[in-house]
Amino acid sequence: MLQSFRDNTQSIIVKIIVGFIIVTFALFGVDSLVGLAGRAAAPITVNGVDIGEAQISEGIDMQRRQLLSQMGENADPSLLDDNLLRGAVIQNLIDRELLRQAAEQHGLKVSDQYLDSSILATREFQVEGQFDRNQFEALLRNVGMSPMMYRDYLRNETLLSQGRDALLASSFVLKGELDKISQLDQQKRNFKYLEVSIADVKGSIEVNEVVVKAYYDANSTQFKSDEQISLSYVELSKRAIAESIVIEETELQSQYERFVVDYEGEEARKAAHILIVVNDQTDESQALAKVLDIIKQIDAGKDFSTAAKEFSEDPGSAEDGGNLGVVEQGVMVPEFEEALFALNVGQISEPIRTDFGYHLIQLNAIEGTEAPAFESLRSQLEMEQKLQKAETEFVAQSEQLDDLRFSSSDLQEVSDVLKLEIRETSLFGREGGEDSLTQAPRFLAAAFSDEVLAKGENSELIELGDERIVVVHLKEHKPVRNLDLSDVTEKIKQQIKQQQASDLVKTQAQALLSKAEKEGLQSVETAAMPWVSHADVGRGGSDLSPEVVTALFKMAKPADGSVSYAVVGLSDGSAGVIALDAVSKGAVEFDDAELKGMADLLAGRLGQHDYRNLLANLKATAVIERL
Repeated sequence: MLQSFRDNTQSIIVKIIVGFIIVTFALFGVDSLVGLAGRAAAPITVNGVDIGEAQISEGIDMQRRQLLSQMGENADPSLLDDNLLRGAVIQNLIDRELLRQAAEQHGLKVSDQYLDSSILATREFQVEGQFDRNQFEALLRNVGMSPMMYRDYLRNETLLSQGRDALLASSFVLKGELDKISQLDQQKRNFKYLEVSIADVKGSIEVNEVVVKAYYDANSTQFKSDEQISLSYVELSKRAIAESIVIEETELQSQYERFVVDYEGEEARKAAHILIVVNDQTDESQALAKVLDIIKQIDAGKDFSTAAKEFSEDPGSAEDGGNLGVVEQGVMVPEFEEALFALNVGQISEPIRTDFGYHLIQLNAIEGTEAPAFESLRSQLEMEQKLQKAETEFVAQSEQLDDLRFSSSDLQEVSDVLKLEIRETSLFGREGGEDSLTQAPRFLAAAFSDEVLAKGENSELIELGDERIVVVHLKEHKPVRNLDLSDVTEKIKQQIKQQQASDLVKTQAQALLSKAEKEGLQSVETAAMPWVSHADVGRGGSDLSPEVVTALFKMAKPADGSVSYAVVGLSDGSAGVIALDAVSKGAVEFDDAELKGMADLLAGRLGQHDYRNLLANLKATAVIERL
C-alpha cells in the first residue's frame, strides 16, 4: 500500500497540485486554501472593500470587553447582548473604512519603521525599561489579539489619526471673529418679564364627550395597549446548592490549618529616603553627582537621617530625617517600591531614578501581620468549601435541567425532579419589567422568542450572572390592542385641556405684547401679573428658565430709548412676554492667554464640525452594500 502511494505521488498531476499548494501557501497563507473550498460573501462591502463577519465578531468582542472593564469587577456579562452591540459595531467599521480610504486617497501613509518604534516605545510592553516580547504577546492575548492583528490595528489607528488631526489642525478662527464671539459671550441684557400661567386658565376649560369622541376617532391609533407577558420560571443557583451542603467541623479545621501554613501577611516596611530633584536648575548629571557625594559621606560615617536633614529636597520628610513611616506595597511609584522591597533591614539602596529625581532609600524595619483567628474566618472558609463542593452538583443539575426542559411541555416535571420552586413574574413588556431579572437582556430575548411566545415551549437555559440558570415558560400573553374609548377618556380630556389652555395663554400673551407696544408697559400690568425686572443677565442666567434665556438672546437689540418685545412658550405650556430695554457689553476683559484658549476651543469645534461633514459626505457618496 505504501509503495502504491509512493508511486502515485510521482505522477505529474500530483506534482502540479503540490506545487500549486506551495505557491498558495507562500503568497497567501493557509486562509487562502480554506477560501478555495468556498468563501461566504462578506456581509458589508464599502466601495468594493469587504468587511467580513470575522471583523464584526472581533469588533463585538472588543466592544464587550471595553464595556465590561468600564462597568467594574461586578459587571454582569448577561447585560450585554451581541445583537444590540452588532449594529453599533457595524456602523463604526463602515465609518472607519470610509475614513481609511479617504486618508489613503490623500496620500497619507504609515511606515513599518514607525510602527516598530511605536511598539517598542510602548511602556505597557516593557519590562525594566526594555521591550519584552513575552509581555507584548501576553497583553495582546488578554484582549484577544495576535501581534499581526495589533500591528494592523495600530496602522489603521495611526492612519485615521493622521487624517483627523490634519483636518482639526487646519481649522482656525480669525481675530475679528474671536473678538465678536467674546463680546457676544460676555454680553449682558436688561429686561422685564411678565408670565401668563397655564394653571390660571386650565381649570376653566370644559371638554364635553362629543369633543372627546371626535378626538378619539381621529387619533385612535395613538391609543394602543403595550404588548405584555408574564412567565413561570425555575431558577438553578450554585449558591442555593451550596447553602444546602453541610461541612464537617474537622474539614473546616483542616482548611484553616492549610490557610495558616500558606498565609503571607501583607508586608509593610518602615523606610526613609533622601531625594535630589532633577529640574531646570539641576540637570541629570548634577543631581547624580550630588547623590554620589552623599553616599561617600554616609560611607565615611555620616548618619543617614542627618544627611537627609542636610541634603534631601523632599519638603515632606527632610526635617524628619527622611522618615517616610510605614510604606505598603502599591503606594509608591514602581521604581521606588521595587528597590525598597529588595532591601534588607538597615541596608541603603543604590541611587534610584524616578520621575521626581534621584533617591537614596534606607530600610529601617519590616512589619508583617499575623494570620486571622479561626472564628473570624469560619463563615468565609465554610462558604468556600460549600461552593467548591457545589460546583460538580451545579454542573450535573444544569445538564439534567437542560434535558428535562427539552422533553417537558411545562415546568412541572422540572420542578418535581430537581426540587425547584416554580415562580412567576408580573406582567412586563419588551422593554423589561421593574426588577433586575425581567430587565436582563438574555432573559428578555428568551421571553419573547418564538419558542416561548409563539410555540409555548420551555425556553433554552438562560445563563445569568452569579452562576444562575433560569428556564421560563409562558403564563399569560396580552398582545397589542386598541384601547376602548372608556379606557382613555380621562387621558384625552387632559390632553385637550392642555392644548387648548396652551393655545389660549399664547394668544393672551400675544395680545399683551401688542397692547404694550402701543400703550406702554404699564398698560398691561396687574397685581396678578406684574412685570419683573432683571438686570445684567448673561447667557448663563441660572435663575431663569432656559426657554426665557434662549428667547432673550435671540431678540434684536432695541434702539436707544425703545423696547423690543417677544413672546416665549414655556415647558409647562405657560407663556411669557419679554420686554428687552438695554444691551450692554460685559465687564470682563480677556487676557491674551484666555483669548488663545478660546480661539483653540472654537477652532477645535469648527474642526470637529468639518470632520463630521467629511464623514457625512463620504457616506453619501460611497457604495455600501449589505447582505
